[in-house]
Amino acid sequence: MKKLIAIAAACVALASCVKNEVDFSGNFAQGERIDFQAVQSVPVENRGAFEGDSFIAAAFLLNEGETWAGAHSTAQPYFQNETVTNTSGDWTTGTAYYWPARGSLTFFAVAPTGFTATREWNTNKDYVISGYSVETNKNVDLRVADIVREAKGNDVPAVFRHKLTKLNFGITKAASDPREIKLKSIVISGVYSEGTYTMPYNTIHGSGTVVDFWTVPDGASSETCTLFSGDLTVTDATQEITIDHSYVIPQEFTSASYLTVVYTVTNNGATETVTVKKHLGDDIDTADKMWSMNENISYNFTIGAVEQIMWAPSQEDWTDQSFTIEL
Repeated sequence: MKKLIAIAAACVALASCVKNEVDFSGNFAQGERIDFQAVQSVPVENRGAFEGDSFIAAAFLLNEGETWAGAHSTAQPYFQNETVTNTSGDWTTGTAYYWPARGSLTFFAVAPTGFTATREWNTNKDYVISGYSVETNKNVDLRVADIVREAKGNDVPAVFRHKLTKLNFGITKAASDPREIKLKSIVISGVYSEGTYTMPYNTIHGSGTVVDFWTVPDGASSETCTLFSGDLTVTDATQEITIDHSYVIPQEFTSASYLTVVYTVTNNGATETVTVKKHLGDDIDTADKMWSMNENISYNFTIGAVEQIMWAPSQEDWTDQSFTIEL
């Protein structure tokens, strides 16, 4: 049985096995050139600049009077796998495409342009990225834009959302701690590094009804991933830890999902190795118990103040005994 995680929010790349055949029997005359507006997120006050200089786009043609909801499965490709770049302030495809005189276009977009995975639309026009591995695509920020339905003119609002979960780590110790502390390793175990992303044709971000989601392949086993291995001296100023994997597959935690931290403590020439193991759900993320799309998570380690060994001396009184001895 597939594990299915329904999570609102996220981002991806484009490619299709659908034949690139467009029905121009309606004699569509060329209108204005199709341009894009690439933004990172919504609402407006939270929008960020698009991170990158290009993305991949596709469009499907609907005939006059058709809606994406009603005719999505028979919509014909208008263009697919076209790279969109920012040229003199305009986001455009290398090959110029123009708005049809009749009908409308529904758009998809994904970034970055070079990640490795199988990308296609199924017959229902659900967009699927299968076999996506965060090991193969190490430190790749996978983003997919909201579907733009039944557009007929103006710039296409390509609103990208992060489809993976981003991890950040920091560490500090108490200012009063005189011991030498060195971080040795950070390991996450019992998580999945590969999955399949699906954006159903009727996904509407924030609708609360149809959402995009990740699934873990049948028979897949959870893995152990070393995020940090080294010899980082811990100070009383918070340090950002450079990790080997910044992005992970969104997923629910299982009973095997743990975060393990190893550090050493040196005091008066004696070194002790300390291992701390925390369950990602029960001990850390007790409310959600999962990694969600578009989440930027920070795990901050703190080593508490050390307490010096103090003595509390006392002395037990004598137990008095008296004996009378007859001589």
